[in-house]
Amino acid sequence: ERPQRGHQAHRRDQFTNRTMVSPVTKVPASAAMGDMDAADGFCAEIDSLLHRPADGGPEADDAADDAADADDAAKDPGPNKVAAADSAADNPAEAAGRSSRMSIGKAPPDMRQGGTAETTSRKVDPKKAEKKKKSRIGKGKRVKVKKKHLLNSISHDDENKEAYDLVAKFVRDDRNFYGTVVSSGGSGIYNIKFDDLPCDKNTFKIARKSINVVEPDEEQKEYDREEEEMVEKCSGEKPSRSKASKESTKSFCKQSTEQLKSAKSFRHSYASGPNDHIVWTILGDDEQITEDAMDSASTSKADPFKTDIPWDPNVNEVDYNKILFEHFLPSVEGKAKQLDKWLSSPSCPMHGVMQNDNIKFHREGDEDPDALVKLCLTVMIAATLKVDNGVENLWKRGQSEGLEPHANFGQYIPLNYFKCFKAGLPFLWCDEKFWYRDPRSLPWDVVLPFLKESNEKRNALLRVWYLILDESMSGWRPKTSKTGGLQNISHEPRKPVDLGTMIKNGAECITGIMAFNDIVQGPVQQREKKYLSEETKTKTHMPNGEDMYCHIAECLRQAEGAQLREGGWMGGDAWFGSVPCAIELMKILGIYSTFIVKQNTAYFPMEALHAVLRARYPDNAAGHWVVMKAVIAEVDVFVMAYAWSNKGVSYIVSTCGTTVQHMEPYVSKFEDVFGNVNTKELARPTIAHILYEFLPSIDEHNKARQASLALEKCWPTKAAYFRVMTTLIGMAVVDLMRWDRHKRGRNNRANGKFEDNFDIKKLANLICKPLRPGGYLHYRDLNRSQPTARGSVDETSLRRISNLDGETSHPATNKSTSKQRVRQRCCFICRQYMDISKVPRTQWECARCTMPLCNKCRGREKTCLQEHRESDDPVIGCGLRPRKGDKFVLPTEYKKYDVCTPAATPSPPSRGGQKRSRNVYESEDVESRRETRSQSQPRRSIRSK
Repeated sequence: ERPQRGHQAHRRDQFTNRTMVSPVTKVPASAAMGDMDAADGFCAEIDSLLHRPADGGPEADDAADDAADADDAAKDPGPNKVAAADSAADNPAEAAGRSSRMSIGKAPPDMRQGGTAETTSRKVDPKKAEKKKKSRIGKGKRVKVKKKHLLNSISHDDENKEAYDLVAKFVRDDRNFYGTVVSSGGSGIYNIKFDDLPCDKNTFKIARKSINVVEPDEEQKEYDREEEEMVEKCSGEKPSRSKASKESTKSFCKQSTEQLKSAKSFRHSYASGPNDHIVWTILGDDEQITEDAMDSASTSKADPFKTDIPWDPNVNEVDYNKILFEHFLPSVEGKAKQLDKWLSSPSCPMHGVMQNDNIKFHREGDEDPDALVKLCLTVMIAATLKVDNGVENLWKRGQSEGLEPHANFGQYIPLNYFKCFKAGLPFLWCDEKFWYRDPRSLPWDVVLPFLKESNEKRNALLRVWYLILDESMSGWRPKTSKTGGLQNISHEPRKPVDLGTMIKNGAECITGIMAFNDIVQGPVQQREKKYLSEETKTKTHMPNGEDMYCHIAECLRQAEGAQLREGGWMGGDAWFGSVPCAIELMKILGIYSTFIVKQNTAYFPMEALHAVLRARYPDNAAGHWVVMKAVIAEVDVFVMAYAWSNKGVSYIVSTCGTTVQHMEPYVSKFEDVFGNVNTKELARPTIAHILYEFLPSIDEHNKARQASLALEKCWPTKAAYFRVMTTLIGMAVVDLMRWDRHKRGRNNRANGKFEDNFDIKKLANLICKPLRPGGYLHYRDLNRSQPTARGSVDETSLRRISNLDGETSHPATNKSTSKQRVRQRCCFICRQYMDISKVPRTQWECARCTMPLCNKCRGREKTCLQEHRESDDPVIGCGLRPRKGDKFVLPTEYKKYDVCTPAATPSPPSRGGQKRSRNVYESEDVESRRETRSQSQPRRSIRSK
């Protein structure tokens, strides 16, 4: 009888020959009501339906499967497979019984079709199901790539300029470019020949995640609406364990507890061959590695600095601003002229502002022609000392809503000067061909020269023997596009700042200064770096000869970039750590290393270490460790499982160091049943103590930059590469602080009370010391006339003209189209020297007597403000004559120009129905109009008429 479909499958009762189905559970009522014999018959029937044999019963099918398994096991002489084959051959009945009880099969097609039972399983997303149906990529396949991905893959050189410009001319980023796969360019990279590009330059490397395969019958549309990933993870592929490795580990861990305790070695297979294995020697409880392969005695006494920078415990004797620009930041020599050149082009977005304000940064003939660039960079750091943030808020003056007054950065540099600097900062170190390109398609080449010079400054400063690796993040959260102007964006959920630009760091362990920084770019650009590109790609020295993994290549580049000495030491967390990485560092560069291991488990006996640890210390494993050692590719290496609590275990691989107990214990903190924090001292091996002491160095560096200094938060921006530059400047400030901290720690004359409170904010305050009055960083040049900067006058001298409510501008007539108009009046001092119709208007007034004044000399010996403050005349002087409100009347005898009395002219008649026009600025004050009227015609009273 053919069974029914889905949950409607049923059987006929053997006594009444009628169907009995429970209305709730959709199973026979006998099973639902507890008839065990009938239920067993139902389960047997379902089992027979799921495993219908072609010939014979279920036992015959299971026996055939076991025979096939035994056949396969005999072909592969692994320890577990041989045992399985022997067991199946000796007792086929027992094997058949085991298989019948545990086997799982697929339902026949007639049962999978039609109605299905209601379940709580997750529904299949139709979009994901559609993606799975797409054809696999391969040689000769037709593919399509978005414009933005293709732009990121084209190198920005003269050779590819024609192809780049052809792609960049399209406005929309989702424009499709079709081509054919030529070959594979590495793991996850393909060489594609595009149809629309020039014949000589039409083949480029594209990452697999950026490629969509075109079906044979699919229409080649220019645009489509498929959603793309916003975040690119550039973690690279991870080394995985082979099947032989899993089987050998499983066979070892199946041993009894006593066998694991007394085990002396572990044969870890990495391939299926009889000799493809690594013999790990297991050290006993009383055995430890006591000899360190690394000569740490000579390296520990070495001075970590190549350059002797003058330093004194007294901060007044040290010019921190000068040290920052000479030894930590890239050179700014010639950058003022470069900025002027960038502003001079009509294509520059700040060209109009430059022309209107006559802005010029380069000062030919001055002692330091680039002083204004240094001043602007120092002002950026000074913002960390203020309450306000952002350009508009930091240039406000006067009292704020709270205790602290506004920053009033106009006293250092005019607002428009800094706006021009802020817009041009990312382009000061890059090639001129990137200056006026579309900001959405700018490559990493804009900031890489700045980063390269920063690394060169560290190489000239540091002598690196110990290097620790980690990551830093430059926060960037796009609002209007996928990447917000960056070429790619990275996401690391475990970081406090999880989205933005990821930078792989190498920090010198003794001082904590960043020795080398490397920006994580897109997959294609990462594949073009050393040890991964086609020109520099090599095989590893491991027994299987695998290709170089991404994390190994990164460690090698970090060691070379930081100029880590041969015989030095490198450490890192789980992203960098693996057995192949430790072997390659020693074979290629002669560098010792120690890493945490989590996911990169190739050649690492993690399960075997854990099994021995639990067998030796089943009840209380905290503070104990198990060590295995071996020789791989002629390199001595040992691995260790250290239990830092009863549940937490850390796995370490190292090519140097000792495993004896360190004199300083590890302090474990935990809560008791009452919620109180208790501590417990645990033993810890020496190599683990050294690694864990150095690992937080970069995290503390990131905390000082992101949380304490918070330079990125002080300068909100929509320019992606300005944010990256701000991050790199913040790193330089933290490095300067760590240099000073290292000097103070080794100097006995340093004042201890000062060091307790010496944080990153105090160092920023010392860096900005030249901005004080009389300092060498100033905007105005006292040797020649310069336009007066807004805010260059003390707020106790001048203030903006305002009404009774304190408003300095008129309300806009139309909020959507009109701008607010500042309140202006005629300068009272200038009225002495020119006619009222020619007197310039000003938005400033005396802060004491509210007289409208300007701060310009206009060809005279003194400015209007100086003449007003220094005069003892009751009319011209400050506060020498009582006035009602803001009435300032200038007597005729004070006028120093030729006064002529014009004839009276009648006023024109008013036109009916015509609206009275509003004057853009305030008209002359009442007293001025009254004065003009008295000069033209004597006023007669009504009584005289």
